[in-house]
Amino acid sequence: MFGKMLQKRNYAIGLEAGPDCVRLLQVRRGSGGLEVRGAVDIPLGGSRYKDGLEWARAVTQALGSRVDLSAFSGRRCVVGIADDWVRARSMRQPKMPVGEIDRAIALDAASRLGFGEDEACEFGWVRAGEVRQGQDTRDEIIIAGASGGMLETLVYGIAAAGLRPIAVEPGFLASARAMSQKHRRAGDQGDVRVVVDVGQYSTGVMVLRGNTVAFYKPIELGGKMMRDAAADRLGQEADAVETIRQRRMRGGGVEVDSRVDRALFEAARAILGELATEVGRCARYYGVTFRGTRVSSCQVIGSEAREPQLCRFIEDAVNVPTEVGDPLGMSQGSRWASVIRHGCEWSAALGLSLRSGESRSRVEADDTERAEDGSASGKVAA
Repeated sequence: MFGKMLQKRNYAIGLEAGPDCVRLLQVRRGSGGLEVRGAVDIPLGGSRYKDGLEWARAVTQALGSRVDLSAFSGRRCVVGIADDWVRARSMRQPKMPVGEIDRAIALDAASRLGFGEDEACEFGWVRAGEVRQGQDTRDEIIIAGASGGMLETLVYGIAAAGLRPIAVEPGFLASARAMSQKHRRAGDQGDVRVVVDVGQYSTGVMVLRGNTVAFYKPIELGGKMMRDAAADRLGQEADAVETIRQRRMRGGGVEVDSRVDRALFEAARAILGELATEVGRCARYYGVTFRGTRVSSCQVIGSEAREPQLCRFIEDAVNVPTEVGDPLGMSQGSRWASVIRHGCEWSAALGLSLRSGESRSRVEADDTERAEDGSASGKVAA
């Protein structure tokens, strides 16, 4: 019996379908905590895709031709949709049981999210918390949805690549789960943090209260805008500038000419300032909406999280300690060092793997429980 208790338990594979890459990560629970079981990073290449269907085809083609499943145990996976292809917004509902919220949201979720009457879509929701509206107490609800055709193409393509999808959810919920690993106890539910997920094309701003997603807003600012601004300033090709930018963010003793470094910073300064201002507005909106709670810290994650000076700009705007987040602060070993270069880039993949729990039935039970208590769950169901 003790031998079974000490065995390492593998979670399902977390498959993050990002806007410009696909990341697969599987973690397992051992006696010393979480550790990496397998990791694969597949760049998609090219420029931004014109629509979600084109992007879904690119993801499945990359998986079919390049993914090596030998690094993983089992084929069950939880799929995360890039926030670029997920529509989300907040709304307020009178307090009611979960089943009634489901029915109420189903009536107009598609139109609220901007889908046409003839567009197939899938959507889900999470309860962010209670807010006062006049004399009434209402539930703040975050609803999220995605194109049904895109999801179908993606899920069937992933299955054709040899994997078995068991759930699909927005990437921001997965990242929230990864960043809430140490905030799941009842005593942590008053701990409020801002998480800023800075990607190539967009940024997601979340406010987490304990393990609850209390606020989420996508912002159309990202690394590609910084790259293009720097390319214009330096008079160089965008790809060459991106190579220099990546060297700056890599760290580890990699040096960049001081004049070039200064030029890149000056080119990005306006974008960094605008991004930080938006984050500050989100934090203030949360403070006004959910009175009596105050943000205590901020963490920056995503592929652009290591942009020099980004944390400083955000810290000045939010006025709380700000640092690059590392949800993969676990034993990953030298075997995975060449794949997992920076843990800040793997938050969604980690959260997807953690979501699986021990079995599919456990996941479904957890979803119901978390929806009822308003914690960070919910999914765009395939």
